[in-house]
Amino acid sequence: MNNNLIAFIAVPAMLLLSTASNANSEEQNQPGFTTQEQPEFSRRNNQRGPNMEQKLQMLTEKLSLTSAQQAEIKALFEKQQQTREASGEQRKALHQSIRDLDANAPDYAQKLAAVKQQAGLSAGNKIQQMISTRQAMQKILTPEQQELMKQMRGEKRGKRGSHTEEPADATS
Repeated sequence: MNNNLIAFIAVPAMLLLSTASNANSEEQNQPGFTTQEQPEFSRRNNQRGPNMEQKLQMLTEKLSLTSAQQAEIKALFEKQQQTREASGEQRKALHQSIRDLDANAPDYAQKLAAVKQQAGLSAGNKIQQMISTRQAMQKILTPEQQELMKQMRGEKRGKRGSHTEEPADATS
């Protein structure tokens, strides 16, 4: 009697679970269904955004760049890429030094202070690189193109959302 009761409860439960699981997998196989929003640009080598050629092409189309401007911007992007690769190695070394910290070591406080200082310098260098690239870009572009670029940056920020916007009033 006990075995029949267990079987009587277990069989419908298993059928219910398998049906729900099957429905879920069929739903995911439908065209247009994705579990994660697809990036605008394809990811290769863990790349987050457009590559240098795609960026240059987009800027050429949106800002109507001349061939001379294209050449200057391409050189700027190549320099920026080399700098980014070098800072990537520094970032890896910083992460390794963070992993190597031992909270039980007698000189932990000194090593932690050194890692913090290294992280601060790294962040400062990244900001400086960003500013110098922006300044170099401003020298290449005409005033009209600079204004268009400023608008494009604003639109990009709008897509990401702003941290400075005030939250909507919850009482209204």
